[in-house]
Amino acid sequence: SEIYPGEALYALSEMYKTFGDEVYKERFDYAAKFYDKREFWTKSAFMPWTISALSNMYLLTKEEYYLDYAKKITDRMLVTQNMNPKSMEYGSWNPLPMVNSSTCMEALGDLSLALELAGDEEELNYYTSHSIIGYRWLMGLQFTQDEMDGIEQPNYALGGFPASKTERKIRIDNTQHSITALSKGLMNVYKQEPKL
Repeated sequence: SEIYPGEALYALSEMYKTFGDEVYKERFDYAAKFYDKREFWTKSAFMPWTISALSNMYLLTKEEYYLDYAKKITDRMLVTQNMNPKSMEYGSWNPLPMVNSSTCMEALGDLSLALELAGDEEELNYYTSHSIIGYRWLMGLQFTQDEMDGIEQPNYALGGFPASKTERKIRIDNTQHSITALSKGLMNVYKQEPKL
């Protein structure tokens, strides 16, 4: 799986954060070294969770290895972001722009927090500029009151995040990732607390 190794790394970082047992850090380090191969960290589904996990470990340990590793994977991830301001999909990720771009923005939100702790303002500005463009695209994907014509159950659709501009089905995980990305953006990029 492209997704689960990054999720497992993130889980290990959270276990280390919660329990402080060195065994979780040892297992994390073992896995991180194993996955530090181009064949893994160039796969789009692997990158976001792994960036979040590495950023989390940097926050916990202040070890530069984790931050450097997270930036390396993030730089590869940013290659696939649409940076053409004339494009309708400006700010999204991957050849077929979908709501899963939100997972990339979750990772950027976590990296922003780590870079702030590191005190590297220039790099922080670089990565957050990519986040901001992504947030704009994601907000444009969200169902608003103006888009309710033809929607069978508008009360359920309003505020949701469909799969793409052309695939209008809403899945709970797509909306959850979008909300998490935007919440991390508010807290870690814009320095505001999300409001309920």
